[in-house]
Amino acid sequence: MMKNYQIRINKKIINNQTKPFLIAEVAQAHQGNIKKVYKFIDAISKLKIDAIKFQTHLAEFESTYDEPFRLKVKNFSNRFNYWKTMEFSQNDWLKIKRYCNKKNIIFLTSVFSIESVKLLSKLKLNTWKLGSGEAYSYDLLNYLRNNKKNHSLLISTGLMNNKRINEIYRFFYRTNPLCIMHCVSKYPSKFNELGFNNIDFLNKKYKCLIGYSDHTGSVYSILYAISQSIPVIEFHVKIDENKKNLDRTSSINIKDLELIAKANEIFYQIRKSKINKSALSKNQIKMLKIFGKSLSFKEDMLKGNIITKENLTLKKPGTGIKFKDMKKILGKKLTRNISKRRLIKKKDLV
Repeated sequence: MMKNYQIRINKKIINNQTKPFLIAEVAQAHQGNIKKVYKFIDAISKLKIDAIKFQTHLAEFESTYDEPFRLKVKNFSNRFNYWKTMEFSQNDWLKIKRYCNKKNIIFLTSVFSIESVKLLSKLKLNTWKLGSGEAYSYDLLNYLRNNKKNHSLLISTGLMNNKRINEIYRFFYRTNPLCIMHCVSKYPSKFNELGFNNIDFLNKKYKCLIGYSDHTGSVYSILYAISQSIPVIEFHVKIDENKKNLDRTSSINIKDLELIAKANEIFYQIRKSKINKSALSKNQIKMLKIFGKSLSFKEDMLKGNIITKENLTLKKPGTGIKFKDMKKILGKKLTRNISKRRLIKKKDLV
């Protein structure tokens, strides 16, 4: 049986028994436009999604002119300049978090440098997301362990092998509650590349939560993750098809997000539903009267006929004489003609 490890995100406790915690990842889909950030918050907060996640980039401290694009973006010669346009000030981030609070959705963000963590200091966060590339940002890892003890860490594993995952786990497990996020760093990922078997492997190996970060751009893999009761599930979202959004092909739209939110509620109800089969409920007894069967005749019977076992059969509904009482009516004489399309009643016997 899976042990019940837990993390805390904002004021919410997440473990293997709670409803899957859903994170809608905006990343750079806002294109550096804070008005568009608010549009995302408005759209996502209307649904039963637990958190909205951004990425806090500071190009000067995480990139160089030599960083290539995964997908080419018009009007940008390098990734450094692209990241610059995605930056927000500390005051901007404060406003964004306050707006999330107002809309009753948890604010989360990924960090890529020590400076980005410091920039967010006034937001009083207790949870940090690390993309799998940050598994090699040794200065950032040391800073989080030394300065953010007891803060929850969500760590994606797409660019890590088992050896590096193990090193990251051992580095943090004594100081920070962990959720190791299985993911595939391909945008979009194909269904036959997702490797959910690795989630089972990680669950058996580590004493922490194991989550899932999706890059398929499809509802199906997310619904599957929900059906498997994976405690933390992250996925990219979009509100338009802007070609400057590098993650558009691996993101789901708001209509799909509505389905995911609803499925999460329903699947959790199903998962938590319990029945006691030691006795039938009032409803089951009522339904049994409809769907159960009672004694009837195979052929039409005449007044004065004697009932034998060979005469009898069982037919719906279950409101008449039960099979267990058959011996009580054998040898009885009929007081009237009875159709084979009627149940036998005690008043018809003598």
